[in-house]
Amino acid sequence: MYGVRPSAKQYEEDLQLSDPRDKDQPMQLTQNKSHMEIGEILSEEEELELEESDSELTDMPSLDENLRQDSAAANNAEVPCHSDPGSSVVQFAERSADTAKSHPLVQALVHLTAGAAGGVACVVSGQPFDTIKVKMQTFPTMYRGFFDCSVRTYQQEGLPGLYQGTAPALLANVAENAVLFACYGFCQQLVRQLFGLSSVLELSDLQSALAGSFSSVFSSMVLCPAELVKCRMQALHEMKVTGRTALACHSSTWATVKNIFQSEGLLGFFQGLTSTWLREVPGYFFFFGGYEVSRSFFTQAGQCKEDWVLFP
Repeated sequence: MYGVRPSAKQYEEDLQLSDPRDKDQPMQLTQNKSHMEIGEILSEEEELELEESDSELTDMPSLDENLRQDSAAANNAEVPCHSDPGSSVVQFAERSADTAKSHPLVQALVHLTAGAAGGVACVVSGQPFDTIKVKMQTFPTMYRGFFDCSVRTYQQEGLPGLYQGTAPALLANVAENAVLFACYGFCQQLVRQLFGLSSVLELSDLQSALAGSFSSVFSSMVLCPAELVKCRMQALHEMKVTGRTALACHSSTWATVKNIFQSEGLLGFFQGLTSTWLREVPGYFFFFGGYEVSRSFFTQAGQCKEDWVLFP
């Protein structure tokens, strides 16, 4: 009946008449309730963790932003020299060039090549005038002057007559200039040591001229034999006319060399060496002296002669 509370005795009887398994129902309900509470607690903790992770992901920059920041940092960062292949090659080339410039053998080869090229240009442009000079010096009474010697040589021997002795002339000039400029660098070092200087750049114009004069001593020893053969070939026509040689007027260089060796021996090639020294030693003193004085004159204040160039 509604509103009537059962007594304790009736409650006990109801429990005895009910299924014994129903006795455990209150305990199961309690346990289920505790499990549900635990599940709710765990679900609340997982939700908190998810919220925290979401907030962290929200605070973290995106992948695109990271990539942009990394690329910007890479562009702004200073790249070491060794990481750039182009700069490494340039630096290696500059170091190699500086080493090559300071090496005496490389300097000698540079001077040798420059002297040889200058000798070839000198012979090609001045050989006809040198031939006329030699003819007039060897036979001063045979010609009335430069114009007469030039015309008669062209009439008698043609244009090749003016270039007679070109091969030994090339050898003489190339050998002279090559040895001269090759020895010039070593003579500069010798003069530097004589005057107690620490560098060749400290040489004065007078000291450089002295170094050039010393180098002409060695160049004369290769110039004299070649110049002797050249002069003999240039004057072959006149010597043939006067009966001083049995060679033909257009004999080759090798025929002239054999004739000198057979008639005069090895020392015959060095006839006039003393006169060559007396001409070359003072001549190249003024040659190199004038060269160094001109460089000093055209060098601006605050600059070094080694940095001076004619055309920037």
